[in-house]
Amino acid sequence: MGRIHLLEDDIINKIAAGEVVERPASVLKELLENSVDAGSTEIHVELEEGGKRRLTVRDLGKGMSQEDLKMSLKRHATSKISSLDDLFQIESMGFRGEALASIASVSEFTISSRSSEEPYSQGMSLKCHGGASQELLPWNGACGTVVNVENLFFNVPARAKFLKSDASEYAHCFELVQSVALAHPGITVTLSHNGKEKLRVPAVCQGVSFSSQCLMGEDILRKRIAAVWGQELAEALIYVSEEDSWGRFEGFISPPGVEKATSKNMITFVNRRWVKDQVLRYGILRGYHSHLLKGRFPQVVAFYQCDPTLVDANVHPRKTELRFQYSSEVQSLIALAIRNGIRDGQWASGADTFNEKKQSESGSSAKSFQQKIGQDLNDDDPVDQKIFHSAAERYANKTVQSGSGQSRSFSAGAIRSDSGPGKLMSGRNPDRGRMRSFEGYSGPETSKPTEELGVAVKRLFPSASNEESGSEKSDAIPWDSLTYQGQLFKCYLMFETEDRRLLVIDQHAFHERILFERLLNDPDLLKKKQPLIVPEVLELSAAQAEKLRDRETLIRNAGFDFEWISDFCPEIRSVPGLLAGCALDGLFEELTQEGQNAQDGSEAVQALGHQILATIACHSAIRAGDEPGERDLNDLISQAKTVDFYHNCPHGRRVFKWFKQSEVEGWFDRV
Repeated sequence: MGRIHLLEDDIINKIAAGEVVERPASVLKELLENSVDAGSTEIHVELEEGGKRRLTVRDLGKGMSQEDLKMSLKRHATSKISSLDDLFQIESMGFRGEALASIASVSEFTISSRSSEEPYSQGMSLKCHGGASQELLPWNGACGTVVNVENLFFNVPARAKFLKSDASEYAHCFELVQSVALAHPGITVTLSHNGKEKLRVPAVCQGVSFSSQCLMGEDILRKRIAAVWGQELAEALIYVSEEDSWGRFEGFISPPGVEKATSKNMITFVNRRWVKDQVLRYGILRGYHSHLLKGRFPQVVAFYQCDPTLVDANVHPRKTELRFQYSSEVQSLIALAIRNGIRDGQWASGADTFNEKKQSESGSSAKSFQQKIGQDLNDDDPVDQKIFHSAAERYANKTVQSGSGQSRSFSAGAIRSDSGPGKLMSGRNPDRGRMRSFEGYSGPETSKPTEELGVAVKRLFPSASNEESGSEKSDAIPWDSLTYQGQLFKCYLMFETEDRRLLVIDQHAFHERILFERLLNDPDLLKKKQPLIVPEVLELSAAQAEKLRDRETLIRNAGFDFEWISDFCPEIRSVPGLLAGCALDGLFEELTQEGQNAQDGSEAVQALGHQILATIACHSAIRAGDEPGERDLNDLISQAKTVDFYHNCPHGRRVFKWFKQSEVEGWFDRV
């Protein structure tokens, strides 16, 4: 007699349940997806003891006939697909037809339904005890379906032991219900736990159904987020959207500075399906590149919509991971949308809400980041002159009234050391501490760097082709209506606005970002090298020397000249003009640090190019503890007006913070 035999259906169901049913939230996910597929207008969830004792889902959907109800507990019985072709263009949430059978095999299960297509027909209820027996009874409920799951894993004690506390299991269920509410604004969703209502999210647009491939739009999605997470958070998030031939992306993202310690708050959907896919997450983090501190994560609600034939949902038992046919294009689209939303800069304006649309004086939109690249190269001036020399002329006529009644502007020479509230430091030389700038070095030029460094870094920042080429840059900070009030702790610059708000700027991070933007837009600026009178020999560790050799081409292209005099000792002979006088040991230590993780070689080169430029900008910028002179401050503000973005440093630290007058008064109990 052979040893190989067929397993009993009961054992097969329990094996399948091990793949699909992990905890109460797994059960809830399958039931909620069935309710969505049934076209429900309302879904009500009831839990007891985190769902371990009881989990009930009531929906007002199409319901089932008596024949369909009997078939629903059979394995691989489904109404979602019928042929092999359907499997490759899935538009429903469920499709395998094994969830109900698996759940029923490990619980005391009851499903009751009445078809909305036959409103006067008799509803039926089907009971199943651990998958072993079934009982069909009449049911007089409303049209729709009610599923009741009690004593989960009562017959599989080994699985029950792995369940967490009631609070932990409830938290997973709560997160799931929130995600369903976010993805389906036309459905009213409620959740109660141990008899107490915990969440109620009314439908944003009653009776309106949204196709899995259409965008919801800013207004509807913001209202839905406000209903789920609260109005304050909804107003603080930035709406982003982009579309290409492969798909459509929209969502709300947190501005830089509003960060979390974990990635739990990155909620992603594909064709309305809640997923935790690495392609989407990497695209989001790529969009936030240089706008987040290392180890921090944004708060994001992201929706990617595409043709169902371009994505495979049948690669994970719980359908939480997907396989995209064009994964790199998906990442680029997401990164483009997020980067454009961040670089628009309206979130940094200090307004009461971040969703106000900023209108420039010319009525045109802000110039896109990519269109800014190479703009200065069309002029007839030499590279070293055309960067900043005309900034003072362009803004010389823009003045503001200081608190003492004196007219001051942030054009050249406008900040005086004896000008009332704008006084810097008494007795200080106004030209002291001149900051390094691209026009400040006139040393000899050496060979032009190859395009490899510039191209590598620019690829990190996707272009926005739909922006108007003739639009003007729009600043989130009203520089020409600020009054300089002085320096705090030799690190922070303080400004007051006409509408009585306080702006505090980190001088190092601010200058660092400005220098980085200029280098990013025009890497040719690095061709200005400063030969060292006495070459400096560095002693590197074996790991640092290996990193330097791996990155030697890009580092040389960034303006460094050096020769190896031993296995671990490079002799530095010239550096970029911006770095003249900087300590080279600390600089090269940063240049040989580990770069950011990347999925392939090209991404690694891009991240490395960013790291090199960010390091050069960091070591060239004014430091905490420096006291900028009048000319320094005027140059700093003029430079800020010439770049597209300055709201956080290349390493992700915030550059400035706004305080309302009421906040400052609150510090002293004056409110």
